[in-house]
Amino acid sequence: MAGTVRFGAVAISFRPGQVRLADVLAQVGVVDELTVRLVDLNGESREVHLRMTEKWSATSWRPALECPQCQAPAAVLRVQGEQVLCARCRPAHTAHHLNKNCRTWRDEGAIADRLVRSVLLGKGISSNSRLARQLEVRSLARIELVGEQALHLVRTIDRAGFINP
Repeated sequence: MAGTVRFGAVAISFRPGQVRLADVLAQVGVVDELTVRLVDLNGESREVHLRMTEKWSATSWRPALECPQCQAPAAVLRVQGEQVLCARCRPAHTAHHLNKNCRTWRDEGAIADRLVRSVLLGKGISSNSRLARQLEVRSLARIELVGEQALHLVRTIDRAGFINP
């Protein structure tokens, strides 16, 4: 990058499983190469060696992290196996994006996901108990509906004479 001569800077990533440009810039500024210490999604500590590059942003060149795989500029790099990759090389989809059109997601799945996220983020007990109650009510309603559908199916088969006495 033009005007920088610093090599070997060390930064720490504060978000598990990813390296963000804003965190790097706040700690070491603009450098050519750096080592980032991070915690992957499995909780293991590791170091990755990265390069910085520039990208055109509306009216000027801005610093960016360089993806080790495709060499494209990126603001966020995510852990994938032994390396960190940009969003083009490693797309990240949340459970909502993957399941939003499934019936189970619309019924109980979204509430269960919110409950798990709430517990992991350490939100208050009242929030967690409210979500747990919503999940319980929806699950019981779904179980009752499935039971009624099964009973209706058995009666229909019985009337059709498919069940031998």
